[in-house]
Amino acid sequence: MHETMHLLGKVLRGLGDHHAVERIFRQLVEIQPKEAHWPFEVGLTLRSLGRLSEAIACFQRAVELDPKDGLLYVNLGLCLDQLGRTDDAIAAYRRAIELAPPARRTALGVAKKPTKE
Repeated sequence: MHETMHLLGKVLRGLGDHHAVERIFRQLVEIQPKEAHWPFEVGLTLRSLGRLSEAIACFQRAVELDPKDGLLYVNLGLCLDQLGRTDDAIAAYRRAIELAPPARRTALGVAKKPTKE
């Protein structure tokens, strides 16, 4: 059932029905509250809807559940950066780089980083 709901959420995201996607992944959060992937998916959806503060909360929850997944920190950093929380975004990006395998660290190290003005 989880796989079917996940697939449906991905299909609906591709069709642009973000509100339906949010409902599906929130249901999965309720069904599997210890699975980091579901709040991550809700966060991606909320970011697409421009609901950045809510997305940050979802990415933070995902990080609590799986603190060794660098992708979670990258997405957290993107939202923080969009809200102008540059220092927090930099900290999230740095954590993502620390968690990345060596080959990926190189790519992440040259990726665009937020800059202080």
